[in-house]
Amino acid sequence: MGGGVIKVEKNFLDREDIKLKGSPFDAFVQFNFMEHQPNPNVMMRAIYNNLTADGVGFITVPNCDYLFDNGVFCQVIRDHLIYFSKESLFFFIQKNGFNISKYFLVNNDSHGVFIEKRSLNINNKFDLVFDKLYNDICSYIKNYKKVAVWGAGHEALAILSCYNLHDKIEYVIDSATSKQGKFTIGSNIKIISPMEAYKNIVDAIIIIAMDYINEIKKLIETNMPSNVSISAIVGDELKILR
Repeated sequence: MGGGVIKVEKNFLDREDIKLKGSPFDAFVQFNFMEHQPNPNVMMRAIYNNLTADGVGFITVPNCDYLFDNGVFCQVIRDHLIYFSKESLFFFIQKNGFNISKYFLVNNDSHGVFIEKRSLNINNKFDLVFDKLYNDICSYIKNYKKVAVWGAGHEALAILSCYNLHDKIEYVIDSATSKQGKFTIGSNIKIISPMEAYKNIVDAIIIIAMDYINEIKKLIETNMPSNVSISAIVGDELKILR
């Protein structure tokens, strides 16, 4: 029985940006090796970066649930730096850009997983949407001396905090008396009542309350001067309403 020659390359995946000779590869296998790594996420992302777009792989690691439940303490050794349960293994794999296509136990004491590379374009799309909305809001605010936000719900609180708008917004308006007189979480902007806002007119208002845009727009048109600009966050866009 003959056998082919297997080439062995001396290398180690200790950096995400490392490029292996001959990469990208269509597939990889790794048998009970990940549990020895001091930086497993770095190694997994390095593997990801050295695979083709539809690359696949097979990994085995010790099953810590079996080891601990059955008292197999001879397998708890110094050079095992990580112990994976099924749940933590799935999280680890998915966190680093892969989907699990098949899972099974190997002699009960090891996890076996077939995995496939996942496209990360969804993250890029999220970043583009996030940045575009931020730029649109900032461009709108620059046109006015005083700008307020109408709505102190979770949507508004997230946008104000994530976009660090605390020094660009005069106040936040909300009709809920339980919120009035308090401050927004994460951005520390005072929340006032509509009646108080009618007495302290701003130049522009951004409505961040998707379910009540039309009602709030009517309140502004009825109780504030016609030169107050009105805009609203609709989905992932800032729309000018007046």
